[in-house]
Amino acid sequence: MYQAQAIVPLAAAIKAAGLSIWCYTGFNFEQLMADDAPAGAKELLKYIDVLVDGPFIEGQRDTTLHFRGSANQRLIKIPETLASGAIKLFAPVE
Repeated sequence: MYQAQAIVPLAAAIKAAGLSIWCYTGFNFEQLMADDAPAGAKELLKYIDVLVDGPFIEGQRDTTLHFRGSANQRLIKIPETLASGAIKLFAPVE
């Protein structure tokens, strides 16, 4: 996310091609929506389908989780979250 502004054009092209984007970041969603978020982070979020947020924490490591490594990390459906204003979680099919 420290390079978000530079990645926005690439993300726009990927979405225009009909592809989805997953983003893994050590930031949590609330940090990315804050006024002091890295430049371009809010704009980049508009192109992301699923955000895997939060840092990997060794003490919360869980190898049974889908698409993430520690229990503190969330799988957030960004389009639904931005549209509703409330965090909507992605639930992997088991």
